[in-house]
Amino acid sequence: MHKRSNSVLHLAKASHAAQVPILKDILLPLFAIVFFVVRVAASPFSLMWPLISQGSVLGHYAVYVSVMQMYLYFLQVYDNSGKMGG
Repeated sequence: MHKRSNSVLHLAKASHAAQVPILKDILLPLFAIVFFVVRVAASPFSLMWPLISQGSVLGHYAVYVSVMQMYLYFLQVYDNSGKMGG
């Protein structure tokens, strides 16, 4: 899932290197939007969906697993200094 923003980033870099003004002005903000949606906003939902759809298999352990997954997600998003980054 995380690699979906990479193609937009590479297109933005190529348009910047080729000095195509319209594309480089469009593709970099588009990359920022795709990056935010795919890597920051959608990650909790993709982590939680298996527990929502298959939670009955795990029973009451589904709560513990979901809390651990969300904790690990936030550890990846925020480093020790509290700044976003990985």
